[in-house]
Amino acid sequence: MDKRQVKIIVLLLGFATSSLAQNVKELLQNPEKYSFEEFNSIEDSIEKIDFELYSDIIEIHEKEAFNRKDTLEIIKIHLWNVWELDKQAALNKFNFVLSLSNSKDYIKYRTTILHNLGVYHYNELNNPVVALDYFIQSLKLADQFNYLTLITDNLNSIASIKSEYFQERQAIFLLKYSLNFAAKNKRNIENYPTTYAVIVDNLAKTYLSINKIDSARYYCDIGLEYSKTIKEKYILDNFITLNAKIDFYDGIFFKSRDTLVKYLKFGNDYEKLDSYFYLSQISKILKGEEEELKYLLKYDSILDLLKSPPLEQTFKVYNKLLDYNNYSNEEFMKKFIFYDSLRKHQLSLYEKISNDNFDIPFLKREFNFTKKSISTFLC
Repeated sequence: MDKRQVKIIVLLLGFATSSLAQNVKELLQNPEKYSFEEFNSIEDSIEKIDFELYSDIIEIHEKEAFNRKDTLEIIKIHLWNVWELDKQAALNKFNFVLSLSNSKDYIKYRTTILHNLGVYHYNELNNPVVALDYFIQSLKLADQFNYLTLITDNLNSIASIKSEYFQERQAIFLLKYSLNFAAKNKRNIENYPTTYAVIVDNLAKTYLSINKIDSARYYCDIGLEYSKTIKEKYILDNFITLNAKIDFYDGIFFKSRDTLVKYLKFGNDYEKLDSYFYLSQISKILKGEEEELKYLLKYDSILDLLKSPPLEQTFKVYNKLLDYNNYSNEEFMKKFIFYDSLRKHQLSLYEKISNDNFDIPFLKREFNFTKKSISTFLC
């Protein structure tokens, strides 16, 4: 029996009261009879149930797009499934759809492709310099055709890189501009509530990174209240844990510790890593070095799961772990040297990413980009 048929039988058993399994069976047998909207609907339903079958349907969807010579659908389906591929296959797909998007009929999708290329280079390839270039290309195109959602998304992405590479003041400038821009155009921004929450979150975290505690709390409070209105639990949880980290700087140690421990189970590995770092500092104050060591070791235990951990933070953790072991632990020493080398490489990228003039046309139209004007806007 064909493996796909076995999967359909399983679907039939699990969805006896629905038509999903029957639709999947018919689509696999006669894909030409299905519209692309129907493909999308079935894919959405299958993805979380059986990813392998979902991938099979995506492959058929892609072939149908070519068979029907539908360029727009080819672009859309390539962008949809590129994230599950290996590096070279993903880049090949990106380059292919980029070549298809030269026509003015597909210019909006070219803007999206450039943005996604930026995301891919930043998140998957850990190449912020190339990512920044793609985000700026996408932003210029979005500005040219007034694609408000992509203007906002690209501003946020550029600000994230600026913040990570020690250009927090530029990041804050961009985020404040983005926040005002999004609020002014909220009816035309896709997923506006989530976008607004993300910008506010980035502002609070960027202020926190430069120890502007009052400003960090101001934006965190905005985010807390706003997240209660949009009823997205993961967004609310994020602001609750961020508020707990701000509490640490204000000396509210018990509340900070209790909240971070409570919400550990809800966070992803990056969020857990950050919480362990804060908990190590709080525990040292409240219970002493032995309790601090417990959380430093937990930090170490999940670090290898992450593609791009926060390097300054990680450098501090291994410095402390080595100190606890009188600099005699060979494993910690290797990790210390490794992450220190990455940290120095990160610092070397600073000049490549730095650009006081912000190569962003519509911002240049509105502001004279000098350090004085940036400082005035940040006040």
